[in-house]
Amino acid sequence: MQEEHRIRRHVEFCETDMAGVVHHSNFIRYFEATEADLLRSVDLSLHDPEQRWMWPRVKYACKYLAPVTFEDEIEISICVKHVGRSSIHYEGHIHRLGAEGVIKAVEAEWVVVCTEVQNSSGRRVSREVPEVFRRLLPPI
Repeated sequence: MQEEHRIRRHVEFCETDMAGVVHHSNFIRYFEATEADLLRSVDLSLHDPEQRWMWPRVKYACKYLAPVTFEDEIEISICVKHVGRSSIHYEGHIHRLGAEGVIKAVEAEWVVVCTEVQNSSGRRVSREVPEVFRRLLPPI
């Protein structure tokens, strides 16, 4: 089983709707923050202007299982499912932590593609996942 990278945080008021429930778009932000934290943990970044690579998201799928509300403590976990020639496939879960126990709230999968900005045209073209990412990301 792939090792998971986890962070914990509390839901902020600005992340909720008027009913105090987290707006669905924020779950993607939580996963992306955890992805950035995973890369930081191995001295990498989602955005490195010197290297000219970028990681646009080309696929996102979320399944919402339980509500998450203002001030809930949540744990966001992600793992690398697959590293392709130019893509990384992630899987993630968000659990609500509380007096009622641990409740799975969200399951997600997403794919990012490594692209490089060409100096001459400014266009982005796909490129192979840099070896530095392959070496430093947790093993599959």
